[in-house]
Amino acid sequence: MRAWAALLTTIVIAALSATAARAESATCDVPVIKASPGDPQKGLQLDPSLERLKPYLTKAPFTSWHEFKMMDANHVQVPANGSATFALPNGRQATLTFFGHATGSDEHRLRLKLVVEHPEKHHKVLDTTFVLDEGGVMLHVGQQKETGVWIVAVSCKTHD
Repeated sequence: MRAWAALLTTIVIAALSATAARAESATCDVPVIKASPGDPQKGLQLDPSLERLKPYLTKAPFTSWHEFKMMDANHVQVPANGSATFALPNGRQATLTFFGHATGSDEHRLRLKLVVEHPEKHHKVLDTTFVLDEGGVMLHVGQQKETGVWIVAVSCKTHD
């Protein structure tokens, strides 16, 4: 009987250890948006696929632009303490790194880093580390594209 109890205890401990050791990952949506002046008389012209971002895009500093079009929709799985790479519409490579959850009272904040490399000049045009609420959105504006700018949005959730 003791042998069975010891065996059962060992199995339970091994199962719990395997669950705890399982690596957490982040599932991230990274849309790339072209923002352009558009026609202010027409009001906001928002690509229907960007409706979730409307509350952000209708407030300063985004009010300088009136037209928002989805250029690319990236969906990446990023392992804890790992990275995922994806291409931007201009051919540059972007890398998103997930460092795990931020320490502190709120365990639902993710520590992330976004890097964009310039392929010809071999230097980083963007290298930013940030903390994001679980399911929240970080918007980066900067890369010029014809008459507008590109906005790279990052939204991530974790799961075990």
